[in-house]
Amino acid sequence: LDGGGGGGRRGRAPGRPRTPPPDLILSDVMMPRLDGFGLLQALRADERTRTVPVILLSARAGEEAQEEGLHAGADDYLVKPFSTRDLLARVTAQLTRARLRKLEAAHGERLARIFQHAPVGIAILRGPEHVFEFANQNYLQLVANRAVMGKPVREALPDLADQGIYELLDGVYTTGEPYIGRSLRVVFHHDPEQTAQEVFFDFVYQPMSDAKGQVESIIAVVFDVTELATARREAETANRAKDEFLAMLGHELRNPLAPILTALQLMRLRGDTAAERERTLIERQVTHLVRMVDDLLDVSRVTRGKVTLKRERVTLTDVVAKAIEQISPLIDQRQHTLEVDLPERGTDLHGDPTRLAQVFANLLTNAAKYTEPGGFLAVTGTREGQELVVSVRDTGAGIPPEILPHVFDLFVQEHQALDRSQGGLGLGLAIARSW
Repeated sequence: LDGGGGGGRRGRAPGRPRTPPPDLILSDVMMPRLDGFGLLQALRADERTRTVPVILLSARAGEEAQEEGLHAGADDYLVKPFSTRDLLARVTAQLTRARLRKLEAAHGERLARIFQHAPVGIAILRGPEHVFEFANQNYLQLVANRAVMGKPVREALPDLADQGIYELLDGVYTTGEPYIGRSLRVVFHHDPEQTAQEVFFDFVYQPMSDAKGQVESIIAVVFDVTELATARREAETANRAKDEFLAMLGHELRNPLAPILTALQLMRLRGDTAAERERTLIERQVTHLVRMVDDLLDVSRVTRGKVTLKRERVTLTDVVAKAIEQISPLIDQRQHTLEVDLPERGTDLHGDPTRLAQVFANLLTNAAKYTEPGGFLAVTGTREGQELVVSVRDTGAGIPPEILPHVFDLFVQEHQALDRSQGGLGLGLAIARSW
């Protein structure tokens, strides 16, 4: 202690190091000028000796005397007379406890430093009112450096009302179950004169329990993902704009194609053979263009969720037959040999026959387009438990392994077909998987 008689305070000589506090203090209750209780009060008031263990020695026996000593701040109270062994045992116990407290304090300080410098927002909310016990600098920045420490969350962050945050914390505290949130939208009103700020957070609410297993606090770990959420929202907006453009483009292209096809059919009916070759070429290319426009329209419907399936009872044989009928002109043109092997029974389906036929027609069209003239195509169907499995094989060039993971993506085709001379827009398989 730096105190002495007369209320004076003795100074230290310049440059002289301060004496370190003792590891333990033994004191008799009955002493001249300053009794043991006065000494305890002075020790606990000094920052250097506040945690030093103190054992009081007294001739006063009884529980009341012992309770008085412990209540005054002593760590132990030893009644005279006592044995040396008893004194040593108590001293050893208090020194051990003091070392454990120092280790715990050092561990706590180390954790506090880690939390304080963590690259995410961390806060500790204690009790059912979720009082801020700790908040690192990153967390304080997320809440505009408000003075939240020691305040319940409803008082510290009142603008979170009606946004579900309080209820989430109450649920974690009550159930003891952690909660993980993804891209949660939160609106802050930091200043009544300023515009509300919209932010998005990923966060974890982790309950912490006491020795009895009761939740006593919640650790909140918060990540600001506003930039990512904004970029995702902009991408979704751009994607919707793309879908709407495809739908408009498909309709606008289809409008002039219909009269062109009608004119070609009228020319055929009139028997005008003067330009038969040119007319056939135009008709074939226009028909091809119509199919591509239909694919564009189908993609726009699928991506916008506007496809309506008309399910009914149908057989796999009928579905494949309709698909083959659709692509038979291409098969005849390229002189392919087509083999079909489907089960005679047990092929009943509950689905949209038109869309199912379109799916198989897309697969067969791809097989026919990329198989050399005179090649071989095969459609095989098998029943595997409750499923029907249809395989389409061909003798074409096949698909390079690096393209396989992307064949169902929009507008993807193998590089040799980028000129679209044989293929369409790379939409068929994307449509097939979407259904």
